Amino acid sequence: SIRISNAGQPRTRCVAGQYSIGGADGSGPKENQDRGLIVMNICDRTNLLAVMDGHGEHGGEVSEFLLNEMPVALGELLKRHMKGRTDSNVLREVSKQFLKIDSKLVGPKYLNSGSTATACIQAGDVLVLAALGDSRAVLGSVGQSPGTYVATLLSFDHKADRPEEQSRIIKAGGEVHPIYSHGRQFGPARLFKRGEEYPGLAVSRAFGDRLSKEIGVVAEPELAVHELSPEDRCVVLCSDGVWDQLTNEEAVRLAMAAATASSDPHAPALAICKEARRRWERGLKTGGEGSGSIDDITAVVGILLPCEVT
Repeated sequence: SIRISNAGQPRTRCVAGQYSIGGADGSGPKENQDRGLIVMNICDRTNLLAVMDGHGEHGGEVSEFLLNEMPVALGELLKRHMKGRTDSNVLREVSKQFLKIDSKLVGPKYLNSGSTATACIQAGDVLVLAALGDSRAVLGSVGQSPGTYVATLLSFDHKADRPEEQSRIIKAGGEVHPIYSHGRQFGPARLFKRGEEYPGLAVSRAFGDRLSKEIGVVAEPELAVHELSPEDRCVVLCSDGVWDQLTNEEAVRLAMAAATASSDPHAPALAICKEARRRWERGLKTGGEGSGSIDDITAVVGILLPCEVT
């Protein structure tokens, strides 16, 4: 039984901000299919942070749908849960809501379009994580040396070639491999219907993507609970456009440096996005892998502060 509660005096409060920069390809700027979500006090002393990264022709519609749907679904769940009117296991209840949201994404436009989503519920001194895809969540904590920080994964990327994910795909009639052309390998491992050249999705869990759901892609989130300690300083959620350029530790250091230098709640997210974009643009100039395009970049950062004693 994993129940969260808003009873008692929490040690931790959260100040959150976000920033996003749309990507570009050879013809110029393109639609930003990322979305960041912050809902403070979604219910009493409980906050919701999330990042969604759409993909496919209608990926922006999917991430926008999640932006509007997730606060409603999770807000109602949390209010019922706090009053003891749901399953005592909050993780099971969150998973049900993700699957319920996914069930609404039906129709031709969602055959090859979808979105990742990583959500973090902060209820006092407890974090509840629910993740689909590769929009990663990281916790930043005080290091052993003064002025240093350590990064701890709160979610794990659902890449198609992650062993347990690949096993499920193969059992469902899929196969996993990179795209090959003229004897060369291009990009990450992707999932395909066995013997076919579609759908080519690079993540193994997502909202939408109905064709990929036929070969093992699921909308069941990977779940985790973390109890905050006095050493924890920030929660960083980003789309893979950030993580393709920054390490977990770099993102935490950038967030904390910005939080120290500015009272603007969006400054930590801005610092992360600006540095990730700078590295993408540097890659364009140097002709590195993937240098023909720049991915969408989104960061949502919650700075964790001690509660004032009342």
